[in-house]
Amino acid sequence: MSSKLLLLPNDQYGMGILESKNIVATSRAVANMFGKQHKNVLRDVEKIMGEIGKLKSELTYFIQSNYKTSQNKKEPQYLMTRDGFTLLVMGFNGKKAMQFKIAYINRFNEMEQALQARQQARMECHQLTDAIKLSHDPAKPYHFSNEMNMLLQIVTGKTAKQLKTDRNLPDSVAIRDYLKPNEISLLASLQPVAAFLNVTITDYQERKRLLYEYAQRLSRPLIGQRTA
Repeated sequence: MSSKLLLLPNDQYGMGILESKNIVATSRAVANMFGKQHKNVLRDVEKIMGEIGKLKSELTYFIQSNYKTSQNKKEPQYLMTRDGFTLLVMGFNGKKAMQFKIAYINRFNEMEQALQARQQARMECHQLTDAIKLSHDPAKPYHFSNEMNMLLQIVTGKTAKQLKTDRNLPDSVAIRDYLKPNEISLLASLQPVAAFLNVTITDYQERKRLLYEYAQRLSRPLIGQRTA
């Protein structure tokens, strides 16, 4: 599979976002959560895929993939969309099966909201960069990094570099793509305000104070602490 799977931090459900913007769960994590052997889940998925093939459906339910074992060996797995997950677990029974089904449905809903917030944050980031260009003549690279790090510190309590270290991420990735759902949602709310403040208030510390106070008023809880 050529598409890259972005797994969010500490996701026990094995859920992530493909470059194609599909929200998926891994068959391996589903097997683990429902207490089933992965080989049996693979078998069930392939059986469903065979039946879907007879119907000639154009919808995406399952995507072939693989993962690396602790011995660095590639093993097969499937990535399943919400519809694929629903088809698979429809027949799962047991004392805790319903509990896990509901947990996954809730997680799919949460991930969809996070994806929308991530797309919103990406689009509104252009407003912020345009505002920085207007407020600095000429705008230097550190002007942009300073503003983003200020927002990240308000949202998470850490800079981009600190977050990448803590979450074991390479320097080349965009940290926005690896923020947790509540973090990206808060960032999306702060960016347009930061853009406005950039063209109205020149003092960095004053902008930071106002943004932090605005973040406190939002219904979403802050993860980080105010930093000097």
